[in-house]
Amino acid sequence: MTTELLDLDSIDSLTRRLFKEKGSVNLKELDIETYKVPEEYKITIIQPTEKTYARDIRARLEPILQEAELKGYPSNIFTAVYEATLNAYQHGNKKDDKKT
Repeated sequence: MTTELLDLDSIDSLTRRLFKEKGSVNLKELDIETYKVPEEYKITIIQPTEKTYARDIRARLEPILQEAELKGYPSNIFTAVYEATLNAYQHGNKKDDKKT
């Protein structure tokens, strides 16, 4: 699985070994299968209000990410997904069409 491949916290991970041997890694040189979103995944629409957008985003993501943790994803997945979603709202998306 890709998460094990890129696990920098694990001394035995492929990425750690490559960095140690080569000093850099070009992922294009590795035979990594393209991630495909399973068909059973659902689309979640988050429409936060201007005043409470951070709380709205957190409330919508929390049950999804708790389920992800139960399926074996690391507990820090919440911070990564929350920050990515928050940044998308603050710096682009439909909030300001001049931003990308």
